[in-house]
Amino acid sequence: MKLPWSPSQIVRPLIIVFLTLCGVALIIAENNIARNSWLEHASTSELEAQAAHHPDDELLVRTLCYRLVGEGKAQKATALMQQLVARHPSSSEDWLGLGQCAASANQIVRAYYAYQNAYRLDHHNAEALVRAGQIETRAGLYADGLRDIEKAIAINPRLNFDHTDYITCLTRYQRWNEAWQQLLAAIDQNPMEEELYSDLVKIAPHVGGLAKAEELLRRRIEMTPAYDTPKIHGLLALILLKEAHSSKDLLDSAKEAQKESWTPLRCQAGAEIFLACHDLTHAQKLVEEGLNVNPSDIDLLRILQTIYLMEHRIVAAQNVEKKIALSQNVTPTIIHLQELVMKNPNKPAIALQLARALLQHGNYAAAAEAYLQVLHYDPHNQEALHQLPFCRQKAMEALDTTARKKNLT
Repeated sequence: MKLPWSPSQIVRPLIIVFLTLCGVALIIAENNIARNSWLEHASTSELEAQAAHHPDDELLVRTLCYRLVGEGKAQKATALMQQLVARHPSSSEDWLGLGQCAASANQIVRAYYAYQNAYRLDHHNAEALVRAGQIETRAGLYADGLRDIEKAIAINPRLNFDHTDYITCLTRYQRWNEAWQQLLAAIDQNPMEEELYSDLVKIAPHVGGLAKAEELLRRRIEMTPAYDTPKIHGLLALILLKEAHSSKDLLDSAKEAQKESWTPLRCQAGAEIFLACHDLTHAQKLVEEGLNVNPSDIDLLRILQTIYLMEHRIVAAQNVEKKIALSQNVTPTIIHLQELVMKNPNKPAIALQLARALLQHGNYAAAAEAYLQVLHYDPHNQEALHQLPFCRQKAMEALDTTARKKNLT
């Protein structure tokens, strides 16, 4: 039986449709490549002119805003991104862009809520979540910061971000081994970043890492033989002091301390060396020299308190404790409650007393942390549930105010 149609009559139109679609796709791809190339190479004025005529073009406006941020015009970029998210309130990527621009403009509260919106709209947006966590950490909301940073890492284990705040959170909760591994990785990626090396002194003693810390500090000094790295010498002196077992070790530590040009750190290292030698007189002289430069240096104040206690000068030691409390935005009563909470972590009533004292003193970030501890053991505590959002908001506003003041100066 002869078919009324041949296979070629069906196949040929399909081939034509397929080739047509391929052609269209190729044209679109070429147009996108050309457009992306233009966006990359266009001047800022050209981008601004196009954005004025096409304010709904998300890629164009975002590209312009990031360019403006790079040119130090973050305020203008933030205003443009705010207009864009008003047009596209459901775009997670646009909210992320607003957060980045606002953060560059030191508008911390706006940046934080933009990142939160970006994550709310797309729970796979790990970058928005980790940036929110970094802001929480800088505001002193360490539990919130740690939660969001680790959630972001779980979403995207290969997420590329600055781990400094993550290390801060891990150190805060004494997760020493994890903090150490994160710190080693960060130094490996950014070996020239001096600020990372300060954490070596804090973390290394808790993980048996003094020898590794010394190795990394000496390597950092060798990286820039043409010019001095005084801060690194001061940190090396502190590490050598912790490793010291003989008078020669103390002398080596002292030699490194003398290479430190920043007076408080040099005096701290020197004072600790004298303390190890039981020379309280010279230790106190160095402490006082350092405090003349930075009267609120916690490390120096603690050394001074130790000296007074060793000399049985109880009243003088108590006065130093008050200075330490003042520099930490707490009171002696708060310090006492903090010690009680440390000894009785599973008693929410004590944590609640601490939270109230911190709130009354205006230390909102620490109050939020205390209220979180209350809720950990008493999830339905009405006071904690009511005050926690308020404390978080006030802590964020405090960070925002500090950032804006820095921006003005």
